[in-house]
Amino acid sequence: MNSRTLLTYLFLPALLFGLASCSDDDEDNTVAWANIAGSYSGYISADIKYSDVPLVYDGETLTIKVNDNGTVDMHLDSPEFNTTVTGATVKDNSSWVISGDASCVITSPVHETTSDPYAGVVSATISKDKTDVEFVLTLPGVMGGTTVTFRNGTIPE
Repeated sequence: MNSRTLLTYLFLPALLFGLASCSDDDEDNTVAWANIAGSYSGYISADIKYSDVPLVYDGETLTIKVNDNGTVDMHLDSPEFNTTVTGATVKDNSSWVISGDASCVITSPVHETTSDPYAGVVSATISKDKTDVEFVLTLPGVMGGTTVTFRNGTIPE
């Protein structure tokens, strides 16, 4: 066996080992904040421009879904302020900050009627450990301006 053949036999296994270790199947393509997906239970407080007393409702649920394109969809499941947000952006600060446009359907518990969707804007913050969640919905076209705030947990006394 000549030295060229011997060199080829020694070089070939090293080349194959090197190519196998360059596979891209071990890459983590998830975004850092993808763990915010899930459902959060809490309450809402609705501040209406023409009232000094906020409307407060317990037993509300905020669901967040992370999309493949790096945005999130949110749904506030509320009998009074049913709200959907699609394609919201997320920024990484000391907490996760979400912003986007919203579509809110309001159901009047007094008259049992449902509105056409109202346009609104959402800003939300979620602590890195997901213990503090706040979702603020601003509806300029409702009762002279209405702000609905969802917080996880129970209503404080």
